[in-house]
This record gives sequence, structure tokens and C-alpha cells, in this order.
Amino acid sequence: MPPPVGPPGFPLSGPCPLGHYCPQGTPFPVPCPAGTLNNATGGGSQDSCVPCHPGAFCASPGLSSPTGPCSEGFYCPANSSSTSPTALPCPQGHFCGSGSALPRPCPAGQYQPASGSASCIPCQRGFYCQDLVAGDPRLCPPHSYCPTGTRVPLPCPEGTFTPENMSGLWNEKECLPCLPGHYCRHGKLEGKCAAGYFCLAGSSQAAPRGLPFSWRFLAGCRWGQLCAGLCPAGHYCLEGSEVPTACPANTLRALPGAARREDCLPCPPGRWCKAGDSEAHLCPLGHFCLGSNGSEHSRVLAPQQCPPHTFRGHPGAQSLAECQPCPPGFLCPLPGLTSFEDYPCPPGYWCLAEGTLSCVQLALPGSSLVQNPWRSVIPALLDITARIQRRQGSPTPGEFPANLAMSAQQGQ
Repeated sequence: MPPPVGPPGFPLSGPCPLGHYCPQGTPFPVPCPAGTLNNATGGGSQDSCVPCHPGAFCASPGLSSPTGPCSEGFYCPANSSSTSPTALPCPQGHFCGSGSALPRPCPAGQYQPASGSASCIPCQRGFYCQDLVAGDPRLCPPHSYCPTGTRVPLPCPEGTFTPENMSGLWNEKECLPCLPGHYCRHGKLEGKCAAGYFCLAGSSQAAPRGLPFSWRFLAGCRWGQLCAGLCPAGHYCLEGSEVPTACPANTLRALPGAARREDCLPCPPGRWCKAGDSEAHLCPLGHFCLGSNGSEHSRVLAPQQCPPHTFRGHPGAQSLAECQPCPPGFLCPLPGLTSFEDYPCPPGYWCLAEGTLSCVQLALPGSSLVQNPWRSVIPALLDITARIQRRQGSPTPGEFPANLAMSAQQGQ
């Protein structure tokens, strides 16, 4: 049966109005209860009144639309028939904006210790906020750092660490460079640098392969810089080495990666080696180099000059025997000579057999010597010559020719 339509003279009769319901036989429309509304006409029962919209409240009866949105810090859930803008306070760990139907958990890295809040607080630096619902900020643990708004602690960068009792860091540069001679991962001190490598700072590997750099300037190593790598040539690195150790004097190491002192090899004959050398130096002209047996390191076995009455015109002499005797007709009075051509026997004199330091004026029997320029040095030269010739198995001065002895006597 269609609903009755009242005549103009009876305005209170007709279809049930908005915000009301009209049971059968009712003389007046019944308003929907507070907390509900009815936005359609013709409601026949209280079931025509529905709960206030989610996020809104219906403060009075007979409403066809909500009174307004739920207040900040509160929420008005669906089907709850909210009559107040502050129906339910937003719980701890959540926030509720204006018109919220449900509380929203704080986003990662934020927290809210109080109820009834419209927003969350960023987690303060040095702390982290991992739980989405509840919980106060937690102190950043060791081996990590926590900037403002951290949900999960960040591990210290590779090559850095913190002690077990160091917590609450908020900046990555608060993490300490790895201890010299060690390597660090995930903010922890893992162990010693492997033999054959050195670790001054910044290493995250036991056998670091750093980019090429001048390890001799390690004092300028900056935070975050990898100052570690393969032990360089001319050096050796024991386990846990902070910096390379130079191979001792009279040894050399041509290849990188030496792990012990024994990897430094003796300097070969004909060459000489300073501490930390990766290449042996060729023995220079006028010198001889005995090489090393690997036991003498207190001093550098530097090249030794060939003695007087000898010379050496080529590099690489390995012993005194390779210093060549001065040939007949020449005088080699100085040590370390590289040639004999600049020291000929002067006019009017003759030089003994090769290797002799004597230069004697020629004299015939019955002649006299005048202005002998070697008068003051002949005795000493004869003495040196005799000693050299005895060593070489040559005749002694007593076996010299008569004119040589006479020249020596007259030269005195």
C-alpha cells in the first residue's frame, strides 16, 4: 500500500522525515537516537537509524548527517555510535588526526609515549624505535650508531668498531678506526692482520687489498680511508703488522707480500743493498762488493774501494781479486781508481812490474842522481811494494836489481 500523502492543510502528516523513523500507527515521527542518523525519508523502524559515520560523531538525536569530525588525539570507530568528538583517546604508540576512525601506529623511527596524541615524536639521536606500537626509545647498542629517527640501529662502517661498553652513538664518525694491526667488520674487532699484509687503519679484511697509495705517508690517514694492503717490496710484515718493516741492511726483497724476516734474501756478490731495498745496487767502478751472508745487518756493507796500485774499470766486482793490478809503466797511487791511464810513470823514471806502487828514477852504474822528486816517498813506496809482492809471491826488495837499490839509497 503506498504511504499516505497529507493535504497542505496538515503539514505534520506525510512521509517520515530525515533523521527519524515512523513505526506503524505513530502520530509523530520518532527521532533517531544520539550517535545515529538517518539520511533518508520514510524510515519505518529504528533499524532505519544507522551508526554515525566512521571518524565522526552524532551528538544529538534526529540527525540526518554527523555533527562533525572526531577531534585530534581521539578516534571514532565505525558502528560505535559516537556521540562525542573525544569518544576514544588515541592509545600510546599511535597518533590520531582529526576525523580518525582508527588509531594509526607511529611510523618507523618514531614513538609516542603518551595517549591522546595527534602525532608521533621522531626517535632522538643515539636511540632507536623499533616497535611500531609501543615502547620507549632504546639506547643505540655497541657496534652501531643511530641518527635521529632510527628504527633499526645502523652497523658501524666496515673498517671501524666500538668497544663492548660504548653505546648511544648517533653519527658514523663516532665509530672508531680499527686498531692498528687489526681488521674490523660490522663494528667489531675481528682479529689480527694476516702475515704478508699491514693494517694501519680502516681494514675490514685480514688480507686487505687497498687501492694504490704511498704507504710511506700513513701519518696522514684520515677517518674512513683504507690505510692497509699487501706488504711492499723491500719489506716484510709479520702477523698483526701496523706498518711494513724494512728488510735489514745487506738484504733485499724484490717481490711484495713478504711474511717473515727470512723472506729478505742476502744481497748478492757484486752488489750492495741498503735497508728496505727492493733492488740491489750494482757495485760501482773502482770498488768491489763482497755481498752478504745474511747475518750482518748492523751496518751497510757499502762498496769498498780498490786499494792503491789497483783499479777497476767495470762495475759489479765481487771481491778484491777483481781489482786489476796497475800495469807496468803506470803508477796507481790512490784507492778507488777506475782507470790507470791518468797515472803514467813520469819521464826519467821506470815503474816496476804490474801492481807496483813504486816509481823509481833510472840510474846507471857510477851515475849520480840529481833532484829526485820521489826522494821522500821512495822508502815508504818500497816498503808497501815489498809487502804487496810478498803477498803475491813476487820478489822482495832484497831481490831488486842493483840500480833500484842504489836509486833508493841515493834518493834518501
